[in-house]
Amino acid sequence: MEKIKQQKYVILISLIILGFVFYWFELRPNNIRKECIKTYPDAFRIPTDDNGIGRLISVGNYKGSIDKAGYEKCLRENGLDR
Repeated sequence: MEKIKQQKYVILISLIILGFVFYWFELRPNNIRKECIKTYPDAFRIPTDDNGIGRLISVGNYKGSIDKAGYEKCLRENGLDR
């Protein structure tokens, strides 16, 4: 019984550290990506012509190419490489 009381603090500190690591490497990047996607939603749309036929237009003329760069900038500003 005495051994469990001594290890209680070690277990508690270990759980806190594991919780922080999970937040930092899983939840935080996921939340940053969600916010950047909300800010630049056109970065993930397929470029099509204005007639609605579905033909792809050149990427250079598409607003999404600007949004893609903005999305990547948003990720970098918030501490993610990609």
